[in-house]
Amino acid sequence: MHQPIYWPRSTSGSGNGYEKAKDTMDNAAARGNHPSETLADIFGVDDRKAGYQHRLRDAVAGMGNGIESGAQCTFSGSLMQNIKQLGDAGWNGYAASGANWSGWTRNGEARTWTTPGGKPRLDFICIPAHHAIAPFAHPRTLHWEIQVHKWLTQQHYGASNAYTRGFFPPEMCFSERLIPVLVDEGFAWTVVANNHLSRACRNFPYIHGTGGEMCDPPNKADQVNPDGANWMRMQIDRGCSPCNAIPFSVQPHYARYYDPHTGAESKIIVVPAEMALSWKDGYSPQGTGAIEAHIAPYNDTAHPCLVLLGHDGDNAWGGGYSYYHEAVPNFTGAASIRPTTIEQYLADHPVDAGDIVHVEDGGWVNADGDFGSPQMINWTWFLWRNNQVDIEQGWHYKLRDYAIRMAALNYVLDAEAAAGASSLSAARIAEPYSSGASAAEKAWHFYLGSLDSGFQ
Repeated sequence: MHQPIYWPRSTSGSGNGYEKAKDTMDNAAARGNHPSETLADIFGVDDRKAGYQHRLRDAVAGMGNGIESGAQCTFSGSLMQNIKQLGDAGWNGYAASGANWSGWTRNGEARTWTTPGGKPRLDFICIPAHHAIAPFAHPRTLHWEIQVHKWLTQQHYGASNAYTRGFFPPEMCFSERLIPVLVDEGFAWTVVANNHLSRACRNFPYIHGTGGEMCDPPNKADQVNPDGANWMRMQIDRGCSPCNAIPFSVQPHYARYYDPHTGAESKIIVVPAEMALSWKDGYSPQGTGAIEAHIAPYNDTAHPCLVLLGHDGDNAWGGGYSYYHEAVPNFTGAASIRPTTIEQYLADHPVDAGDIVHVEDGGWVNADGDFGSPQMINWTWFLWRNNQVDIEQGWHYKLRDYAIRMAALNYVLDAEAAAGASSLSAARIAEPYSSGASAAEKAWHFYLGSLDSGFQ
């Protein structure tokens, strides 16, 4: 679940840092209808209003096969801020902050529900607060994105529940370079796209084109994972056919990173999301046939398969009433699968500390034009001229935008150093004007607001 800060700068009348949703609705006409998106249409969709406020709770309540079932959901910090402002303004059916929204009677209530093993049935896992593409973020940027998300989650959904141990990288864009920051921030596991485990297998059966991969072939240096024994190739509507090693790519493992300067090792559990089935689940009701045919026959009872479906919660069909109230209970109530949560699975089936794999860089296959590219080109692209790469004379707004961000980051890091890093607070970075923030905290506030992946 995510919506960005559509206008991440301060304007007269906002009085609280960058503009949130209601500010932008009120101010857009005076500046020539910028941004070009009509926020009243975006936030006014009934399915979004329901999903943002109560439908997650309703879906978890409707799951079958006992109370071990549950879900993981991302709820970005910028979305929390937008919804709170709309609710406090009483806009179009959004409830004001308090008992009806951030208390325990709507989505927040399900955070208190636990499995028999004491694990959350609705785990609000961390996503960087402003949906920055994590592998392109400076470690200090990622630190504040996580800390702001943690603070906002506790403000809006209560601090009595422990903060999540799980991380979800926006667009599933992951690199092992992230591991030290994630470990330092206290995470035990992170979601990854399972095609980046499979493409790193020595015998990955690469096919180029619509019957296979629509991005670069794997780099041989990445292909250090064991040979895949069984392969599941499945066409999706995006035009590619992700191919994955079964059961290897639907089992949690450890991944690690060595600091090249010190040799220090950092390790984290990687929980793969099944790319083809995730895409299909976002667009139509899914039975268990594909799991029964392509995954269950190869299940290893000592290291059971965990088939994780992950997609954009408020986009496409997967954000609608029939998904939450019909497809979800029908699927989780099927007799041939055991619904569970990531936390409960990891408690029941601890990952062997010696089970270490390599995860190729890249994001999910959903992004058109990227399809899981290890270079994550949907958010960077190349310097481009005459329809080809041209490093010397080419141009593209995506890379130029990162150049501007890098220049801004140097100012922000200098401001933090001048103020003293220990003096900065996530609360004042998140809401600077209402809390007497320093100049360095305001600098981080506006910088973080500019990082949304959608701006690429």
